[in-house]
Amino acid sequence: MKLQKMIAALSAAAIAAACTAIPVSAIDSTSEAPFTAFLCMSAAGTWYELDQTADCMTAATIEEDGSYVVSITVPEGGGSENVDLLLLSTNINGYAFTPEGGDILTDTSVSIVIDSIFIEHTDGSVTDIPYNGPSAGAFATENNGTDYRLNVLNTWGNNVADIDNTLPAPLGDGDTISMEFTITGLEESPFAVAKGDVDKNGSVDAQDAYATLVESSKIAIGGSGEFTEEQIALGDINGNGSIDQMDAFWILMYNSYVSLGQTITWEELLG
Repeated sequence: MKLQKMIAALSAAAIAAACTAIPVSAIDSTSEAPFTAFLCMSAAGTWYELDQTADCMTAATIEEDGSYVVSITVPEGGGSENVDLLLLSTNINGYAFTPEGGDILTDTSVSIVIDSIFIEHTDGSVTDIPYNGPSAGAFATENNGTDYRLNVLNTWGNNVADIDNTLPAPLGDGDTISMEFTITGLEESPFAVAKGDVDKNGSVDAQDAYATLVESSKIAIGGSGEFTEEQIALGDINGNGSIDQMDAFWILMYNSYVSLGQTITWEELLG
């Protein structure tokens, strides 16, 4: 009876949430290549991020371990002598590369190393930006708590200042700031996201059941679901090829066993 009440409560909340448009990031978190990496920067009052200023940014598509380049070309009126924030963002879900129960930052197989940061000026000259990192707090996660990022200059939240905020040469209109970096540990990838962990936070819990109910409710009222193909694969517990309320029920059942300290497999649960 208690479980039925929990399902009913979750269902009511899910239906309400399904009727509300929820903005999503232009770059969805993923546990499998290809991954995406891009620069985020704040300078001269302008915030540069891929889903807002994509026309002036060059992202990197990461298929495997290796070296990559990301950049931002400053538009007219965006020149500055200072940078207020600079970081390398990715959509790499760290839990796919971290053992169960491990720390997403210290126990991961993934390593990101900055090789160089430089400005290519419109006159053809190049200015190197001295990099003194990585300092403590440089390797971190995005706001979603799962995707990796590397802070270069971020005194707003991580207290990282591995470059000086005053650039060695002004960043003029049309100039391009670039970062070369090397990433390793992706090919090892020994840790898979668990079935049912649709939010990919490293555990199968009531939040996964709630998210699955929200998704199924959107579909049930004729809307378009927002799950990625990966999330559908993780959340389709009964294997019928779609997300429905029974998937949410099974996820909540699984979580109930785990919460009681019991060990059970999906095969055992589904019979």
